[in-house]
Amino acid sequence: MNIIVEVSPPMANTTLYLYQEDVCVIIDPANPDACVQKIAQKKWKPLGVLLTHSHYDHIAGLEALLKEHPETPVYIHPLEKEALFRAELNLSSLVGAPFSLPPDTIVKPVENHKELQIPSPHSSFVFRFQCLHVPGHSAGSMVYEFATTSSEGKEITYLATGDFLFEGTIGRTDLAGGSSDQMQASLKLFKTDYEPRIGESIYIIPGHAASMVNTTTTLEKELRTNPYLYRLVM
Repeated sequence: MNIIVEVSPPMANTTLYLYQEDVCVIIDPANPDACVQKIAQKKWKPLGVLLTHSHYDHIAGLEALLKEHPETPVYIHPLEKEALFRAELNLSSLVGAPFSLPPDTIVKPVENHKELQIPSPHSSFVFRFQCLHVPGHSAGSMVYEFATTSSEGKEITYLATGDFLFEGTIGRTDLAGGSSDQMQASLKLFKTDYEPRIGESIYIIPGHAASMVNTTTTLEKELRTNPYLYRLVM
């Protein structure tokens, strides 16, 4: 599996394109034009869209994508599903651009501590994601772990953390569905799960890049230097 990370201004949202030959899976399609153009340019068939959560800036590209590929299923935590169809919950009404998905959108749930498998219809390849529920920024925020293969054939592990964890900080908890208590519990869960793996080369792709070119941080760096993690009393 290969990866392309695309950053969309003005908020430096990250959209991830994971692909193998002529099929792909998209995580957090933020920019409508860019998303549709990328898929058309690469001649990919999208097999699924994974959402870290349902806030508007992370789903803004969904409507255009589904208009071109209406059979594409959308994967999201069940607690976030309703927000896809209600502008006041996905916060699009706050920015003056109310947005909701068509009622016939195919929405599939992701489960905590489960592996999500999306098989390719034309080969034995399977897109695989480990799913971790991390409420706090929103009720159904998710982290997706997956592995890609570099051009040298080396396997590289990534975490798509959405707005749960950024470089040096965490997501805000004062928006719809947010909770500081849940965020603390989720940080403890994340640290418990991933601190034993601090020696592994694991890259984190936050939902907003630190800059237009700096799209990743590392698990080791965040566990050692992010004050919300290294100061955490377990």
